[in-house]
Amino acid sequence: MLTLGIVNTYDKIKILDAHYRAIARAAPICHAFGFHLALYDFPFKMTAEELVSFVMEKTTIGESGSYLKTLYEKNHLSV
Repeated sequence: MLTLGIVNTYDKIKILDAHYRAIARAAPICHAFGFHLALYDFPFKMTAEELVSFVMEKTTIGESGSYLKTLYEKNHLSV
């Protein structure tokens, strides 16, 4: 199992556009190569399922977050 890890180097207190855009951009890469996606040090106070819904509402990247949803459904997303 290969994992692509994203470490939050932005704001550690609130969620910014850069947070969910980075996640939405990484999801298609993980999906294409069969990687897991791990998110480190993000200021989320939500479950993985809630995060997927949040990203899907906020972006059109990665087919509006559909790749992130696929990763979640395959249990390839760690928050």
